Amino acid sequence: DTIENSLYMLRMNVPEKCKHLCTLNYKKEEIAMFQEKIRDDYRVHWIIDNLPVAVQVHDHKGNPLEHYEDGFPLGFAYAGAQGEEAYINNHIIFRIRIHSNKDSFKGYRVVGFIVQPQSVLNGRDEQGNVIDCSTASKWQPIMGEEQTV
Repeated sequence: DTIENSLYMLRMNVPEKCKHLCTLNYKKEEIAMFQEKIRDDYRVHWIIDNLPVAVQVHDHKGNPLEHYEDGFPLGFAYAGAQGEEAYINNHIIFRIRIHSNKDSFKGYRVVGFIVQPQSVLNGRDEQGNVIDCSTASKWQPIMGEEQTV
């Protein structure tokens, strides 16, 4: 594994909502690789200002706990009517915690980096462009010969 810069452009203390990063076309071999990594519980590890990404753990009722896990899952497998299918976490909600202290330093410091990964089946127009990412009611499967995600 190597450290690489991402395509995300984040600005300090500037909230953004539903920003589309990219659309990629995957071939059969790439889809198989994603499925294998998802079934092997592969975790994505990001860094901001030398702080590792974490996900908050929730109890069985969905309530957040004061417990965090390193990285976030690439996706998840779910046993449905068609057998086990892999779903990719293609939406990420960033929660970057910052701190300021005008008596000690100018600006802000990042003190926490938490994400909430989601699998969202996006609405698309005839050209394949994302037109809706506001609903998380359906998951984005990763399967088939070729796929656009």
